[in-house]
Amino acid sequence: MKPWDKLVRGGVLCAGAAVLALSVGTNAEAQDKGPIKIGVIAEAQSVAGSSIPQAAELAAEEINAKGGVDGRKVEIVSYDNHSSAAESVRAFQRAVSQDHVNAVIASYVSEVVLALEPWAARLKTVMVTPGAASDVITANIAKNYDSMKYTFHGYLTSGALSGLVCAAGKDILVDGLKMKTAVIMSEDAAWTTPLDAGYEKCLPKIGLKILDHIRFSPDTTDFTPIFNKIEAKKPDVMSARSPRCSGRASRCRSRCSAFPRRRPTRPSGRIPTAPRPA
Repeated sequence: MKPWDKLVRGGVLCAGAAVLALSVGTNAEAQDKGPIKIGVIAEAQSVAGSSIPQAAELAAEEINAKGGVDGRKVEIVSYDNHSSAAESVRAFQRAVSQDHVNAVIASYVSEVVLALEPWAARLKTVMVTPGAASDVITANIAKNYDSMKYTFHGYLTSGALSGLVCAAGKDILVDGLKMKTAVIMSEDAAWTTPLDAGYEKCLPKIGLKILDHIRFSPDTTDFTPIFNKIEAKKPDVMSARSPRCSGRASRCRSRCSAFPRRRPTRPSGRIPTAPRPA
């Protein structure tokens, strides 16, 4: 099962329930016993996004096998956004205006969800994101709840993720492995901006001195200059938050393993990790 599958499957049920909750008091919706149509807008051609439509279909099958949502079957309509915010907006408009979906499960990419959020408000359509992490998504809802209440954030925010990583880092990296220095390296993206801001605050508090903070373009394919720069700093640990492409992540990992950093005795157990959002 890929990282987003459980989140997407939960999102389908959440979307169906939200449709019913928001339709309470609306006679036309209350009397409608037809299927609940849920649009799925995802990066279907990418490594991380390819399982999202499949997970939604699987969730619909499981929910329908148990009687649906309040007796109504769930129907999935999928759209490939080609990893584009503009394509996502067009898909959202088509889903609501032409295909008459009741709700939308959107991308795991924060830039895409931020582009769709005002459209969910404008078209009064429930939207659930299974993986986008930018704090701005929930901040927008808090600022204007009456308008933005149609967006449901189904994952931890970047700020929360940085806090969890630092809490684990204190126990394992600092107290356990006696590490003292770190480099932050992140893809220049909406979700990593608050994430890195969180790291800049919490890493020094747990005892890790930040030697450098590097942000790189999402289009980067040659990481050699970046890793040479980090290697020269000789950090004990590197906090890397990047790629939307597993091949690129593999290149990162293989190069990281070559760092001539200090290798103290490792305690038993594994460093906990969370599925990568965006």
